[in-house]
Amino acid sequence: MVWKEEREQKPGLTELARQEFQLKGEVHQLVTFLNRSLKDRGFIFGLSAGEKGGFVITIYDEPFLDYYHREGNQLEK
Repeated sequence: MVWKEEREQKPGLTELARQEFQLKGEVHQLVTFLNRSLKDRGFIFGLSAGEKGGFVITIYDEPFLDYYHREGNQLEK
């Protein structure tokens, strides 16, 4: 299974959610936009072909990139 291989290659990523959508158009550009906008917050978005002919969008959490846990960006308690 492709998703399992992806997780094995990137052990620091935690899968938060995955869903298949029947999308058309600039889907790849949408995922690129999300990655550029939210990677520094610790989120990474993946895109793959779905079993039903759509696209599967997967959201990952990359803890070591989490904006709120970096030095100088701590949330107030």
